[in-house]
Amino acid sequence: MEHFLLVDRLHTDVLEEKYGSISSKVLVHDDKIRLAHLVDSKGISRTFAITFFLNNWTTDVRNINEEIRKGQPIGKSFREHEYAIRKNVLEVYRIKIPQWLKEEFATHLC
Repeated sequence: MEHFLLVDRLHTDVLEEKYGSISSKVLVHDDKIRLAHLVDSKGISRTFAITFFLNNWTTDVRNINEEIRKGQPIGKSFREHEYAIRKNVLEVYRIKIPQWLKEEFATHLC
């Protein structure tokens, strides 16, 4: 589970090493939630991300959020603004992937 052992590296760093350039495809972004895919240059989703928002943002974080809303990957945007990223995995769940997400992950090509 290399993705959970990241300290100074971003999830997008790991994906780019394996799949090449990664961009963000934002599906939903409102005041409460963001749903986005991290996709490779072939348009295949490599990560489906769900972000829940708090209401107490600083001006810096509001500005970064606007970059993310426009498609900049989360970690890259924070890093470009000189924030250090630290992750704490609280829980890990195994789920059955719905058909629409299987299609985004292009599992039929495997």
